[in-house]
Amino acid sequence: MRSIADLERDAAKQDFDIAVVATPAEATPAVVKQVCAAGSRRYSNFAPVQLSVPADVTVRNVNMAMELEGLSFA
Repeated sequence: MRSIADLERDAAKQDFDIAVVATPAEATPAVVKQVCAAGSRRYSNFAPVQLSVPADVTVRNVNMAMELEGLSFA
């Protein structure tokens, strides 16, 4: 896990392949835009918001409510 405050410094040291987004809905678009600008093109999105991303970016949305419901019946 990395802090968004260190993103530019970390991105200069190494490429990001995958980003895990678990932010409040209102912050998510700005965070994804910043991480995308740093070079990440694949996201696992745990935030309760649909993202608008460029065509070369892949997003997998994880609905935590559905996951928890599935676990409750397991």
